[in-house]
Amino acid sequence: MNFSLPLPKTLAAIAVSALVACSSAETSANGSSSPTAATNSAPTGDAIATSYEDLTRGEAALMPGQHCYEAVTDTLDAAIRLTAAADGQVTGNSVATISDDVNNYYTSYSQKLEGTLSGSELALEVTTKIEYDVQTTQETWILEGESLDYKDKTFRIVECEAVNDRFTDLTGAESEDRQSATAYANTQRVQFAPGTSSAVVSNAVVRGDRDLYMLKAQSGQTMRLSITAVEDNAAFELVSPDGNVLVQEGTEEEVVLSETGDYQVVVGGTRGNASYDLTIAVR
Repeated sequence: MNFSLPLPKTLAAIAVSALVACSSAETSANGSSSPTAATNSAPTGDAIATSYEDLTRGEAALMPGQHCYEAVTDTLDAAIRLTAAADGQVTGNSVATISDDVNNYYTSYSQKLEGTLSGSELALEVTTKIEYDVQTTQETWILEGESLDYKDKTFRIVECEAVNDRFTDLTGAESEDRQSATAYANTQRVQFAPGTSSAVVSNAVVRGDRDLYMLKAQSGQTMRLSITAVEDNAAFELVSPDGNVLVQEGTEEEVVLSETGDYQVVVGGTRGNASYDLTIAVR
């Protein structure tokens, strides 16, 4: 599993509200003026737009509300959802898959986006989850008309309905077995036969899929993992009960366990389809 981190895609929206207090003066016949009562009604779309344009010095590149973008190339399939507030704050999410058949490379990731829009520049803090790895970066994206540009990638604006189904379960906390954000081709709980402390599981994954194996172990025990594949193209990750990645892209490892609970072994192909035998031993 090659878990490198390329580019940007992300979750539904927060409600945007803008309260505009307006007062006006009406001039009496003798030239004097008196203030009228302030209105408590919700602002119109024009009022929101005017307020936002004032905040961005008349260069509003993204009006309050939800905006969606998409980029589809030979290797990238990505979508972004942004929600802009009237004060220039922007939140959102992105999801993406990268598939490079030439180099037998596949990965996917999701991102949480938070930042501020000033003119056409979107200054963001980007939290990227790729497999069980989490990275936070500071990035500047550029809004140009109906496109969103980041480095050498251009995302075109689309109707949000066109990409909504790709943002599945990104808001909730991860489920008990951490499957909420990742779909596994095969999920299996490993149990040792009576009187034994090891097991061998044999399976196959197609390019891009991953298998999940769970087993309970005690703090202080030692776990030994090894994987073999017909074309030497399978590897595993070992994840602790609290979500820490103990091993990445492993083929043979021995780990002293520091926690009691369910450990997860995630298996995938490093290139192409992979048929494998995974040996798990705990002592």
